[in-house]
Amino acid sequence: MEYTIQTDPRLPCNHTYCIDCLQELFMKSMQDETLMPPRCCQKIIPIDLARLTSKEIENFNAKHLEYSTKDRLYCSQPTCSTFIPPALIVDSIGICPKPGCQVKTCSICKAASHGNFDCPKDEATSAVLATAREAGWTRCYQCRAMIELTHGCYHMTCRCRAQFCYICSTPWKNCQCPQWDEQNLHDEARARAERIPALQMPHANNRIQMNEYVQRMANQLRANHECEHTNGWAYTPGGVIQHLHKIKSHLSIDENQPTGSKEKEYVYLKTCTSCHIIDVRDLTVEIEANFRGEDKNKKPILPYAALTQMMRFYFDNDCEIIVRSSETEPKIKWYSKKKQQLNEQQNFFLMTFQLIAFLLKILFLF
Repeated sequence: MEYTIQTDPRLPCNHTYCIDCLQELFMKSMQDETLMPPRCCQKIIPIDLARLTSKEIENFNAKHLEYSTKDRLYCSQPTCSTFIPPALIVDSIGICPKPGCQVKTCSICKAASHGNFDCPKDEATSAVLATAREAGWTRCYQCRAMIELTHGCYHMTCRCRAQFCYICSTPWKNCQCPQWDEQNLHDEARARAERIPALQMPHANNRIQMNEYVQRMANQLRANHECEHTNGWAYTPGGVIQHLHKIKSHLSIDENQPTGSKEKEYVYLKTCTSCHIIDVRDLTVEIEANFRGEDKNKKPILPYAALTQMMRFYFDNDCEIIVRSSETEPKIKWYSKKKQQLNEQQNFFLMTFQLIAFLLKILFLF
């Protein structure tokens, strides 16, 4: 073999290689894992010394990544078997990078993806499922999220919006399972009954009324467990005065706090008159929408009559609430008293200036 000594590359170990032999070594290293990466005297040979083409460099880097990966994953399609890089493995599912294939492979058992089912060889998931069975938990049939029922009926609505039965995990209304556990039913009924302040007084008669109300509420929950909340809303105590502080920042009112406003004072929230569930929408956002006139066709979210004494003090000193009745529904408008006072002062100064100008004009004429 003829070659020129000046053109042959010198390796890190100071040995000189024939360029053709060096290129052949790199080609063989892509077929024989024991030769990857190419070495001389136990020192790695830089790839730029082999003067490979761009395509050869791309193939070499791909093989180097494959051979350096400890737990390798290959496409489960027998006619493909392409190596799946770790970057293409998400949640134990690898996607074949070969164009036209795109087969999903389970990185745990190396077989085809199991879809919404768990891998039978996944020990961690198996341990969690064993704990879930002992605790009585269930899983969403759609997103496979684990769910624990602490109160309420067996009608589950997952965060992925799937509705299913807590007992058998089948889509809702496709099974014959009971809708309530009696203990959960009475716990839920008592929790809703305890929201009524009049039943919390320490009198024997109130305790009797409480028990009677719990029983009525349990019967009502059985009949209205799928309530659509179409029979109207009532106001019930709940929440704290911190809601009011948020309201003030939205209304851009003076930041001076009224006396005692840092105490925990309850505000009123809405509950369904049928199932007594609490409307958990953001109170601040709703009041701000009313203030900006975005809910003109709706009833006031927080009527003045429902405000506590402390909240009335706040609004009486900072805002004026005017309720106007119309032929359809009552509407509520909120005005800042400070802004109104500022406008009155501006009008006073303007009238004074006009009066002085008028008097000066009369004096100038005479």
